[in-house]
Amino acid sequence: MIETPKNIKDRVEFLLKNYPSTRDDDKKLWLAYLNLFCELSDRMNKAKIPSDIFKQVLLDTETPSTETIRRVRQKFQEYGLYVGNKREMLLKARQKSQKRTR
Repeated sequence: MIETPKNIKDRVEFLLKNYPSTRDDDKKLWLAYLNLFCELSDRMNKAKIPSDIFKQVLLDTETPSTETIRRVRQKFQEYGLYVGNKREMLLKARQKSQKRTR
């Protein structure tokens, strides 16, 4: 019997080792992770959302990866735009600190 990996690193390694199609496609890797370790299909079925449609949208070449979205958000926030509450507090603290050192 195969023991279920407990942490993200071990889970990703398990997927890469056992599902070669996930090695070159982060979307497939992410989808496999959600299906296997987060019960995505079961949750979608309970919500009456066809999981096949979700998979088609996710794997479409026009759908950006979660990493791409994260990087774009991070770039905006590096310029002080659209910061979240925690980041906004850090930014204000940094600005106050810079004013004191001038």
